[in-house]
Amino acid sequence: MSHKYSLTNCSECKWIGNQHGLRSHLVGTMRSTLLSLETSLPITLMHVNWPLLRKAWITAVSACVNSKDFTKAMVALAACVRPACFNSLWSELMGHCKLTRITGVEKEERKKSEKREKKEREEEEDRLKSMPQFVKNTIPLKHNVRKNI
Repeated sequence: MSHKYSLTNCSECKWIGNQHGLRSHLVGTMRSTLLSLETSLPITLMHVNWPLLRKAWITAVSACVNSKDFTKAMVALAACVRPACFNSLWSELMGHCKLTRITGVEKEERKKSEKREKKEREEEEDRLKSMPQFVKNTIPLKHNVRKNI
């Protein structure tokens, strides 16, 4: 469940209750884990009618006693999650978003520093252009010094 919804940082399922013991304890653990999974999902990721269906779903989870009942409850929950959440593109893009708050003073300082850096680059280019450039010839020049002697 947790891998599909990625509720935790490690994508591990957090069981709420005993994982070993009597059948009644395991059923209680499944119920409480499923209810906590539902509460951890933001309402914006759920279907528009989820607030109307939620009460009936909670009573259905409370009535679960075997694996088929839990399966039906999990399928109903997965059906009420918006389809966009299951797209790999949607979940992959979430990691690349980064919001930063910049004040007006910081923005002006950044613009000034960018102008200063641009001016320094232009001065460096002008300085390099004004320096004499030496050309290395690979072909020797022909001369007539020896012939004149």
